[in-house]
Amino acid sequence: MLTTTPLPTRSQRKWHSTRHQMAFQWGGDPLVWWKSNECKYPHIAMMARRYLAVPGTLVPSERVFSTAGDIVTAKRSTLSPENVDILIFLKKNLKL
Repeated sequence: MLTTTPLPTRSQRKWHSTRHQMAFQWGGDPLVWWKSNECKYPHIAMMARRYLAVPGTLVPSERVFSTAGDIVTAKRSTLSPENVDILIFLKKNLKL
């Protein structure tokens, strides 16, 4: 019995050819890698800069704790952690 395997699609071939190029050394700085490869992957590099960057100050985290203190009051102390997270998110992001 003869079996055939499907041919890889164009996107699969491209992925296999570039996946080794995308590898970087462990312990290396991913932001440096993205900076040197941003011309190849401009959209992903933009997201990497946004989400891999570390904030330079503690002020945002202090504001979150302050907001949590405003939301979790004596009357709301039985809220589940998930609901507290949702309320904090809404308070910080909902424009009234």
